Amino acid sequence: MISIARFPDTVIRSKTRHALSLIFVLCYVIDCSRVNAQLSASNFNNLFTEFESQKLNVTSITQDNQGFIWFGTFQGLFKFDGVSYQRYLPEANSRQSISDNQVTAIYNDSQGVLWVGTRNGLNRYNYLSNDFDHFKHRSEERRVG
Repeated sequence: MISIARFPDTVIRSKTRHALSLIFVLCYVIDCSRVNAQLSASNFNNLFTEFESQKLNVTSITQDNQGFIWFGTFQGLFKFDGVSYQRYLPEANSRQSISDNQVTAIYNDSQGVLWVGTRNGLNRYNYLSNDFDHFKHRSEERRVG
């Protein structure tokens, strides 16, 4: 039988903290003028503390054309403006909320459109209305025989 070693939570948190700190530094060094608000290490640490306290696993990160930093997690999508964050979660009976809380990918295309992949479909973010359009895969029935 093959045994898979599991990393202790402290090692994973440490590696996640290191990765997020590195990403913050890279974003700041590469193009700090694109961020709408003044970034500071304490603001970023506050965001990370929030992620850590809720045991959020970051699955994807991107910076959009307006300077916002987006974090995809299995517990929702976060938009960070350098000072505070906004969390996006699915809302019952709402076609404008994100389609699922488990974000698997975030992509900012060449036209400045932010695309968010979830386990329940693709979402396009609308900057003006601060909501989402959904694109869901239509599964085809397979017939045997």
